[in-house]
Amino acid sequence: MRSPQEKLETLIPAQEPKVPEAAAEQPAPEVVDLKEPALAALLGWVIPGLGHWYQGRRAKAVLFFVCIMGTFVYGVYLTSSNAPVDNKKDTTAGCPIFARSGSGCPPCPH
Repeated sequence: MRSPQEKLETLIPAQEPKVPEAAAEQPAPEVVDLKEPALAALLGWVIPGLGHWYQGRRAKAVLFFVCIMGTFVYGVYLTSSNAPVDNKKDTTAGCPIFARSGSGCPPCPH
């Protein structure tokens, strides 16, 4: 008596998987040398994107810097006296230093 697998193989013959020509011709992805990840993380915390810059990923570093610092600057603008928002409400109740520490060094008080 034949097993179900053998019966299936007689009905549907096994074929080699076909690789599309475009997939076969693609170059291998570029390998990034991560150098020292701990130092890159520290640099990225000090200035957003600096860790990527250190590792040689310049475009990603610029993107991170512009996005994160742009958001930070816009937040500073919103809390200024010229912005059309209610500044009388304290949104940092509790421990503002702890709340801001995850944002890196730019929002640290001077």
